[in-house]
Amino acid sequence: MKPGCLMVGGDNRQRYLSGLYLQQGYAVYCLGLESCVTLPKEVVHTEAPPPVTLCLLPVPVTRDGATLYAPYAARPIALERLPAYLAGQRVVCGGLVPPSLSRALQSGGAQVYDYGKSEVFARQNALPTAEGGIELALHHTPFVLSGARVCVAGYGRIGKELVRLLVAFGCRVTATARRAEDLAAIKKAGADPLPTAELPGAGAFEVIFNTVPAPVITRPLLRRQTDQTLVLDLASLPGGVEDEAAAQLGVRVIHALSLPAACAPLTAAGAIQTALRDIMQETD
Repeated sequence: MKPGCLMVGGDNRQRYLSGLYLQQGYAVYCLGLESCVTLPKEVVHTEAPPPVTLCLLPVPVTRDGATLYAPYAARPIALERLPAYLAGQRVVCGGLVPPSLSRALQSGGAQVYDYGKSEVFARQNALPTAEGGIELALHHTPFVLSGARVCVAGYGRIGKELVRLLVAFGCRVTATARRAEDLAAIKKAGADPLPTAELPGAGAFEVIFNTVPAPVITRPLLRRQTDQTLVLDLASLPGGVEDEAAAQLGVRVIHALSLPAACAPLTAAGAIQTALRDIMQETD
């Protein structure tokens, strides 16, 4: 008998994930992907899924705290309805699972795993996020990036990839970090290091990439920008930009969520599958 995989909600990554699991010999079912016309024909749409080996929720599981993240769903799926939908499922995996949903699923007998917290997943998503951020900058600025003064706030996984790519583009890159060893690494990578505490007093940039999910792009910095400055917030919600100040000062801000799904869905699907493989090995 074939192992089964149930996909509930999600975006373009699920299109590629379904193909990857079909290639591995899984029977693939889906719920909340009704308008995704590019799903493989072998995928079975169902509102009464059978028990499967793996039940997969999207990343993030929710954006509004009340409904499942399911842009291809025919109608909104309330989070509170998921435990009933998934009754009988043994293993449920999702990205950034709300604690209340996790408890409800566990009370129904499911083992719940959050692949959004996986180091492997985070590391493999860094490059498509950085590439997607640069693609947005290219589309939303009236100038070339080469030679532009660019700031990267935060030198974590995504920040490191951004600095590497932007330096290669020929940008004049300033990157921020708190730790001395990260500041040294920024300089070695060809960018100008700036302690995070000094960011509010920095000058004007053509593009600011924020990767920090905390308020770091605040009014003092925004006040120094021009009407040509573009701020790209790549951090997870609630982001790191003081939006009200940006609006008052006329600084353009784009909150770029789920960039891997938009810019590199096959790579992003592979990152999810790798994280899930590790999880499934732990459950065996």
